[in-house]
Amino acid sequence: MKKVCAGFVLLVFVTGCQGEMKPTSFASEPIKGEKIHFIDSEGDGQLEVIGWLDDHTLLYLLSEDDSFELHTHDIFTGDAELFYSEDRTFYSLDINKDQSLFALQTLDDQDQAELTFLDSDGEIELKSEVKADEYTIYWSPYEVAECMVIAFLPEWTQEVYHVSVDRDVINRTSIPSSYIQWNSSDSVSYLDWAIIPEIEAPLKQYQLSSNDVSDWYGTALFFANLFEDRSLLVKYEQIHANEILYEFTDGKEKLAAITIPVLNTFSEQWWITSFAFDGANDLFYYLRPHFSADYVSYKDGFELLSYNLKDDTYTHLGQMDTQDPLLISTDGQWLLTGHSKQKLVDTTDGTVFTLF
Repeated sequence: MKKVCAGFVLLVFVTGCQGEMKPTSFASEPIKGEKIHFIDSEGDGQLEVIGWLDDHTLLYLLSEDDSFELHTHDIFTGDAELFYSEDRTFYSLDINKDQSLFALQTLDDQDQAELTFLDSDGEIELKSEVKADEYTIYWSPYEVAECMVIAFLPEWTQEVYHVSVDRDVINRTSIPSSYIQWNSSDSVSYLDWAIIPEIEAPLKQYQLSSNDVSDWYGTALFFANLFEDRSLLVKYEQIHANEILYEFTDGKEKLAAITIPVLNTFSEQWWITSFAFDGANDLFYYLRPHFSADYVSYKDGFELLSYNLKDDTYTHLGQMDTQDPLLISTDGQWLLTGHSKQKLVDTTDGTVFTLF
């Protein structure tokens, strides 16, 4: 399986030379090519692409108030199949590393979230008995059947669980953070804002087998596991207050770094733009504002860029009017973007197709 990772737009709560440009624009009329088959749904519900199942197959959602259907769609042949359906309100779906397991959240009659794990045939593998207002899922990039689950409870409380779907095991942990990332098959890391209320917080490592906590890798205001030992650390550039630093590491070894203009929220929040990572080629795709500004008033769009960690080069793929998610295909050939992930971008030349 190719090494890929997808990122998303985040508000991070804290205390305390470009390549040649190509004239591609997401704001223009999308190009429609013969090789792409568009989603032609016959239902009346709301349509949204969820993500990738393989190099050329998408999973999309057709939802109404109290029922939903999940369908597969081959972008090259147009073949479609019903994957799963239920007479419940759909909330979210998170897909694991090799597309073999799916964490499905639905809402019951009292708007309480219920968590169900499905296999690649749409059959139920495991149902969580933990009741919550909602869940956040972090699939392991090392063990495909394992994930961390944050259960958000009433009164602003939370519980963090380590789930092994193949062993039907759900263990509660003592992790205090609601945002965690895997950094080995037996450990996860988090920013410990409770220790130092500064712009950046120390990174802590939590050993799942022993429950031991130790220092991990300095400080940051945001971090993400890109794939296996590849990580992204976001740091505040004190020398250039209008920029933040994206630092790429392999384990604890620094590989490369780039700077991004800051979109200031004038609060205890940092705006981290959407990103996706092609681990097979060490290509980091991201949205870059044209200059530093106030986030609320900024209306000048974003460049879609790819950054090559190996040779420190950039490629301009297009211009986007707004920030939308970026989801990369398993072979690194395509990016899904758009509010409903309805746009398909060819990563080789920036050509844009509209799926529906």
